Parts: sequence; C-alpha cells; structure tokens
Amino acid sequence: MGNKQVNQDQPKASLVGAKAQSKLENIFSPNGNFDGRLFVSDEKVTYTYIDESEILVWHLDCEKQALYFKGHCLTHFADLESNQAGVSKFKKALFSVERADYFLKTLDKALASIEAGSDEN
Repeated sequence: MGNKQVNQDQPKASLVGAKAQSKLENIFSPNGNFDGRLFVSDEKVTYTYIDESEILVWHLDCEKQALYFKGHCLTHFADLESNQAGVSKFKKALFSVERADYFLKTLDKALASIEAGSDEN
C-alpha cells in the first residue's frame, strides 16, 4: 500500500484513498448475517452498508410507509429493478432487530405501494 497524492481541489466526498477504505472496512466489517449497520427508532429503520466501493443507505419510514434509497423516495418499480439485491440485504438485516415482523410487514407494504404506483403510470 503506497501513499496516494490527493488533489486538494477535489471535493472530499470523492476521495476514497487506501486509508479511507480501510477505515470504512473497519466500521462496516461482516457482523453475523449481514455486513452493515442498522439504526432503529420506533417508526424508522436505516440500513447502511458498503457495496463494492460505495456506501449505500436504505431507509424505511413506517409512518409514511415509504422506502428511500440513497436519500430518494422510491415511487416506481423501475427504481427497484436494479436494486433487488439491496432490498434483499435490507430484509435480511431486519430479521436481527426487535419488532422485525412489524418492520418487514411495513417494508412489504411500501414495496407493494411502489409496484402499484408503477402500474398506474
């Protein structure tokens, strides 16, 4: 591992050097049945993990029955087609939390709503 020179004019978000990657790997190392972190409140769940060289975030808002991916509310099935593996990882991760049944049922409702919304357009 050699030292990389970093162009100071680049935005910090685009910098993914060896040090940054190793820190991310330390934070998001495999843990049980999924690789990532879950943040759970009464009505919301956020799942963050690394996929190749990108940090991905899924968020479920149970009050709104809405599913978000990378900060965007998913409203069309086309949004899900290319992210089926991510949805599966999110579901698998949800099995590890208290009230998993509630969150999984809400996720299924959100997915059905996305599919139904796509049928109307």
